[in-house]
Amino acid sequence: MVDSTDNNEIVDAMTEPYDSVTGVVVRAVSTANDCDPLDLPPLADTVDGDVLEALFPVPDSDLTVSFEFAGRAVVIQSPATVYVQPASRSE
Repeated sequence: MVDSTDNNEIVDAMTEPYDSVTGVVVRAVSTANDCDPLDLPPLADTVDGDVLEALFPVPDSDLTVSFEFAGRAVVIQSPATVYVQPASRSE
C-alpha cells in the first residue's frame, strides 16, 4: 500500500511479510516520481540491496537508514515504513 501525504511524503507499508525492503523503496519512489518502477535507475547503483535487506530482517527494527535515489530523499525507519520526499538541493 502506498499513501501520499499533504507534504509530499510517501509512506509505503509492506503488506506481506515476504515483501523486500528494496521492493518497497522502488515502489515508493516510482509512485513519488509518477513512473513505472522499470523506468527508475537501478537501485544497486545507489545502495547495496543485500545490505538493506540484512539491516531490516524484522519489522520492528529500531534502525533508520537514509539515502538519495532517483531525485528523492529516502528514509527507511523499518521494513514497513519508508518515507520519500524530494531530494534537497544545495545551491
